[in-house]
Amino acid sequence: ALGAPGTSPSGAGAGSAAAEPPRGGPSLGPQHEGHEEGVEVLAVGPVAPGADATPGGGGFCFVTGNGPYGGSAAESDVDGGRTTLTSPPLDLAAMDDPVIGYQRWYFMSSPGEPDSFLVEVSADGVAWVRARTILVSDPVWRFDEIHVKDFVSPGAAVRIRFVAQDEGTGGVVEAGVDDIAVWDAAPGSPSVPTPQPVPGAPPVLDAPRPNPTRGLTVFTLRLARPERARVEVYDLQGRKAATLYDGVAPAGALPLWWDGRGARGLRAASGVYWVRAEAAGKTLLRKIVLAR
Repeated sequence: ALGAPGTSPSGAGAGSAAAEPPRGGPSLGPQHEGHEEGVEVLAVGPVAPGADATPGGGGFCFVTGNGPYGGSAAESDVDGGRTTLTSPPLDLAAMDDPVIGYQRWYFMSSPGEPDSFLVEVSADGVAWVRARTILVSDPVWRFDEIHVKDFVSPGAAVRIRFVAQDEGTGGVVEAGVDDIAVWDAAPGSPSVPTPQPVPGAPPVLDAPRPNPTRGLTVFTLRLARPERARVEVYDLQGRKAATLYDGVAPAGALPLWWDGRGARGLRAASGVYWVRAEAAGKTLLRKIVLAR
């Protein structure tokens, strides 16, 4: 589930998340050996992220669980099963070399299977191909990218999923995912990430991809320096469908996406929508066609 990283007064088990303003998560170190869940703790570092991966602090990411601040690290981690985060269908049929990029966080108290963090891709949401298997603790935000055609044939219903699992009888397993984006890495493709803006350059709002979209579409706001920015989605009647960003955006590229849902989490109707970005005294517009 989508939530604020850190800790929360409402403990969450496998497959859930709770939201609270970011605070540092509990840590494990050698001084805790043999304490957490009755296993030897070999990993050192924060169990859960204290902030999301977005530059400037977007405020939210996908996390496996939040527990009481200052409480045991084992209170709300993945236990006796797996937590799976699956994307909606991604229409990549028009891309020559589609790439899915993301930030990941993974903590495990002892290395090796059956505990692991898996990344899998599918062309149809039915058959899945393993793209990454992570068997060591790596409790930092780490960027990774997957060239889709290395694993499946790109089409109109590609999905990616992330699996954090603790199939054993003990251990501490936590994971986070943030800043998922899609682009075409083929030479000459207009969706290849462009260079960072030069100082003094006006803000730029990249074209959404894919467009039209059945649900998820991604784009990037580029700023020459840190600026107050607000990015919203409106329908043709001028009604606000969603707020995607509202705060001080960092200099450079700020990845953004809309999942085709409104503020209450309800699916928006098919039709034409406008992304409106306000930054550095400018208003930028991009059209999105949502086709269910």
